[in-house]
Amino acid sequence: MEFTLFPKNKKGILVIIEAAIAILLLLGFTAVVMTKQVAQPDTAANVYHIQHQILREISGNYSLRDEIINDNIDKTNITKGFVAKRLEPFPVSFSAVSCNPDESCSCIECPGEKEIFADDIIISTNLSNYVEKKLALFVWLK
Repeated sequence: MEFTLFPKNKKGILVIIEAAIAILLLLGFTAVVMTKQVAQPDTAANVYHIQHQILREISGNYSLRDEIINDNIDKTNITKGFVAKRLEPFPVSFSAVSCNPDESCSCIECPGEKEIFADDIIISTNLSNYVEKKLALFVWLK
């Protein structure tokens, strides 16, 4: 019995090649499905976490609190500069709005076609001269 690389009856080799191709296709399909199922980081949770952290920092900073209480957020831009510096490493845009606590702060600068992430905090003064304002932070991906 003689062995040759290309025998005259090629049906056996074709079956082996077809099986190998089928196995490669199945492995490729499985790899694609498995990579799609890997948990991607939740963008919304990350943005809300960053927003909440920034708002907590603002509530603990007396100069930023005074700017918000005195309705100077659009005049001096100290608070907006603070937020811009904190959000600089992230691919997001933002708008910071101050309003009365019983009102709903609206975002005029927010784009209509983007997903907007909003969070707010009540900023108040001391008990002898009690004034409160709501600071809303609107963030959207660029």
